[in-house]
Amino acid sequence: MTGPHAALVRTYVPALVGAGASVLIARSLPFSPFFLVPIGIVALTRGALPLVLTVFLTVAINLFTVFVSIGSEVARINMVSLISDSAYFLVLVSSFSWAAYHNDESERRFFSRLSWRFVFAAIGSSLVLFPIILIARRDQSLVAFFNIQAAAIADAFKAGAGSDVVQRSLMEKEMTVESIAKTFSLVISRGAVIGHLIFFGVSWRIAFVIASFRLPSLRTRHFFMFFRNDAFLVWVLIFTLIGVMSTKMIGNEIFVAVVWNLLLLCVFLYVIQGMAIVAYNLSRPGVPVMLRPLVVFLAALIIFRPGINAAAAVALAIVGVAENWLPLRVPINNEPPSTPEA
Repeated sequence: MTGPHAALVRTYVPALVGAGASVLIARSLPFSPFFLVPIGIVALTRGALPLVLTVFLTVAINLFTVFVSIGSEVARINMVSLISDSAYFLVLVSSFSWAAYHNDESERRFFSRLSWRFVFAAIGSSLVLFPIILIARRDQSLVAFFNIQAAAIADAFKAGAGSDVVQRSLMEKEMTVESIAKTFSLVISRGAVIGHLIFFGVSWRIAFVIASFRLPSLRTRHFFMFFRNDAFLVWVLIFTLIGVMSTKMIGNEIFVAVVWNLLLLCVFLYVIQGMAIVAYNLSRPGVPVMLRPLVVFLAALIIFRPGINAAAAVALAIVGVAENWLPLRVPINNEPPSTPEA
C-alpha cells in the first residue's frame, strides 16, 4: 500500500491500536498500572499526529466504557466525581504522552529534556489530583467505600499476626480504619509528585524496551549511566530540607505538602544519579562480569526489605549529591561525553 492511503494507515491504525490497548489494560485489574505503556510505545515509535490521536481516542474510549459499565446507574452516580475522574485520566494520559514523546531537537534545550519533562508531568498530575481528593472527601459514598477497604486491610494484617497474642494486640491497636486513612492521606499529600514520577518512569521504561525491538536505534538515544542532575538541584534540596525542618513552626497544610513533595523529588533524582554512578563504574574495563548481575540481584533484594531499602536509598542519594564536588565517574575510553540530564 502506497500513497495517501498508506499514510492514513500509518497514522490512524497505531493510534486506534494504542488507545484500545490502553483502555483494555486500564480495565484489567491485575494489569491496570501499566495502561500507559501502549501510549508510550506510540510516543517512541510514531510521530506527533498519531500520538495526539492516541490521546484523544484513549480518553474518548475510556469515557464511553465508563458510561457503558455504569449503565442505568448513571443517575445515581455523583457527576462531579465522574467528571473529576475523567479529567484526572485525561491529565495522566496527555502529560505522560508529552513527556514520553522523543524529539532530538528538544533534548538540547534545558527544560525540554526527558527527565525534566517527566518531572513537570508528575507535578502537573499531582496538582490535578489534590482538588479531586478534596471532592472525594465530600462524597459520602466514596468515603464509605474507602472505609470498607481500610477495614479489610486492617483485618488482613490482624489475621497475619496468627496466634501470637502480643503481635495481634499491637495490630489491633495500630491497624485501625483511622490510622490507615491517616497514613493514606500522608502518602498522597506528601508523596504525590514522586509517586507520579515513578509511575510515569516505569511505564516509559517498559514502553522503551518494547519499542526498541521495533526500532533498535532507540537503544543508542539514552544512556542511563551518564544521567546527572543539574548543579542547581542541590540548592533546591538544601532549601527543602530547611523547609521540612520548619514545618512544626509553619503548620500550613499547603506549605507542608509542597516542601515534602519537593524534598522527596530531589532525593529521588539523586538516588537515580547514585544508581547511574554505580552502573557507570560497574561497566568499567576490568570489572568482573559476574559482579554486575550479582549487584543487580542484591539491589532487587534490598528494594523489598523494609528499613534496609530506605537506608540504601539515602546512601545512593548521598553518592549522587557528592558528585557535585567529587569526580566519581572518571571517563572511560571511547565513551560519549557526559551531559546533564535533569
